[in-house]
Amino acid sequence: MPFFHFGPPHMHGFAILASGLLAGAALTFAYARTRLALARQNPAALGDSGPARAFFAAPFGLMSRFASRSGKATSVPGSQSNESTAFQDYKAETMRRLEAESAEFSAYLARLKHAADRVEFEQFMAERRARRETPPAN
Repeated sequence: MPFFHFGPPHMHGFAILASGLLAGAALTFAYARTRLALARQNPAALGDSGPARAFFAAPFGLMSRFASRSGKATSVPGSQSNESTAFQDYKAETMRRLEAESAEFSAYLARLKHAADRVEFEQFMAERRARRETPPAN
């Protein structure tokens, strides 16, 4: 196979440069995506302070910074809530109801498992008694 199969030699340097730039861009993107995901989960975990923490803690990143500069209120975690008290009451009542239903369902599953275990144990004991009562065949 001739050496020029993949193009003239002076183009090989361009291909190497382009692939290096693409690899660098991909690594930069992966790093930034991981860092932003970490910042969304726990902004304090990055150890940043000041403007960097405010940037990463904002719910929509850069757009929230622009909104705060324009005088509009932004909702940064830990700041004032924009929710109405009626919605907060509804949310609290719904959470209590869901927690109660979850507890009831967990208890139901425990009773169901206990009943299944009891049936299995009684079947085992019946088979064991039957083996004792039947003499071995010689």
